[in-house]
Amino acid sequence: MIGQTFNARIVSVSDESAQVMLPNGTSAVLPVAELVGKTRAVRHDMLSSLHSQVGSELACEVIDVREVDGQTVTTVSNYAVVRKQRLAEIAAIKTLSEKLAVSPAPFQATVLRVDNERGFAIIDLGNNLTGMLHVSGMIGDADTRNAALAATAPGDIKTVIFAQVSERRGRIRLDLNECAAA
Repeated sequence: MIGQTFNARIVSVSDESAQVMLPNGTSAVLPVAELVGKTRAVRHDMLSSLHSQVGSELACEVIDVREVDGQTVTTVSNYAVVRKQRLAEIAAIKTLSEKLAVSPAPFQATVLRVDNERGFAIIDLGNNLTGMLHVSGMIGDADTRNAALAATAPGDIKTVIFAQVSERRGRIRLDLNECAAA
């Protein structure tokens, strides 16, 4: 049963957990620590929001089954389900980005935002993908590149080419280089 994902029905909510019912009739506990959220406060807000959702379903993965005082206690996680979904999305994006990088050809793309302090622009690649154009990947010497980045604004069109696909802290990174406009 551990590792299986179910749509669990929310039965009740307390200060630190929610009781859920798995489709097979097993009662399980969903601790606040196993909800999605970067901070404990965010996870507690999520738990509080479940009060209004009693009776509805929430995707959960069974992460533990143990005997406590002669009773079987099943623990589930919503975070584990979301994490697996995110990892699958990252894998799909990485596959798509690697296909794009195999036969690099210059293309035009729109600047979404610029961070002059850290020296890069985020470029919209379409298909929910973004790439990073670092100042070092821009055309010209250092002074020319720095001036070009300072003059870059959201909405500008840049001619770029894929330089590298990498993974960093669970995120896919698409590095771009600027090309001379055709």
